[in-house]
Amino acid sequence: MGAWVGLWLIGNLVCTIWVLMDASEKRGTKIGCLWTLAVFLLFPIGFIAYVLVRKTD
Repeated sequence: MGAWVGLWLIGNLVCTIWVLMDASEKRGTKIGCLWTLAVFLLFPIGFIAYVLVRKTD
């Protein structure tokens, strides 16, 4: 059970860092922080929502 929690935490942190870098670069620091907070607190739902609404340039 501990391994699953560790994998969940690592996955959450990787996705959170990626969203912070991606959202801050594309939309600015303030909205990047909001998305990062949403992804961290609502993982994996927040990450799926970000991937669906982000616009690729």
